[in-house]
This record gives sequence, structure tokens and C-alpha cells, in this order.
Amino acid sequence: MATTPLSSWVAIEPATGWTLEAHAGHVAIVPTSGDAHLRLSSFSVEETGIDAMRWIETAIHFNHLRGRPSVAVRCGDFVGQATAFVAGSRWFRGWSLRAEDFPLDVTYSCGEADAGRDDPAVDGMLRTLRFRDARRTTSE
Repeated sequence: MATTPLSSWVAIEPATGWTLEAHAGHVAIVPTSGDAHLRLSSFSVEETGIDAMRWIETAIHFNHLRGRPSVAVRCGDFVGQATAFVAGSRWFRGWSLRAEDFPLDVTYSCGEADAGRDDPAVDGMLRTLRFRDARRTTSE
């Protein structure tokens, strides 16, 4: 899947004690413990042919097929759906979000035994999500 540089489009304020790490195709925000991460990524709507709304609808459908909950959410400037589940020995919380036509995939992962530990920090960071349309210039 083609990726889009997030720094041009998305701003997020890491929680106290969490560190932002830039990787190829995604950004990870990691707590001091180093045993969990909040991962943010996107894709090119133009290159994939999948618009942001259709992507969210597909995520909802997929989660329902897997028996996972799916709830409508607002995270800062973004709207979409969220889910949570266990896979293997890992706890996952996932958000399929969009702002205008920009898709944002967010995943939090930690050990199953630590499920819920970072929820206040993660939810707080997601409230700070801001959309910056990189197509707009500062002269507008």
C-alpha cells in the first residue's frame, strides 16, 4: 500500500513520557516502558483507488465479520470507527479515521496482560490529532 508522509498532514501531541519515532511509512509513539506502541499510518487515496470513507466502511465490515466491536469515534479533527481485540498474546485497539478525504490508520498494541494500562494516555493523545491539509499553501 502506498504511504503518505504523515508530518505534512497530521499533528499529534505525545503524552508525557512517550517518544515519537519516525519510521518508513508510519510514526510510532512509544511509552517509557518500551513494551507498547501507538502506530499512525496512511495511504494514498489516488494510488490505491480507495477513498477514506469507503476504507472506514470496509474496516467496519471486516471487524463485524471477525466478531469485533466497532464504534463511531471522533479523535481531534478526525472521525471514523474504533475496535479492540486480542490476537495471540497482544491487546490491540484500532481506529480507522478520516479528515476530509485523508485516511488515517491508528493502532495501539501492548501485551494482553497490560490491556487498559495506557488507555488514558492513548485517548489523550488521540484527542490532540489535528489535520493539516498539505495541499493548502500558507498563502491561502
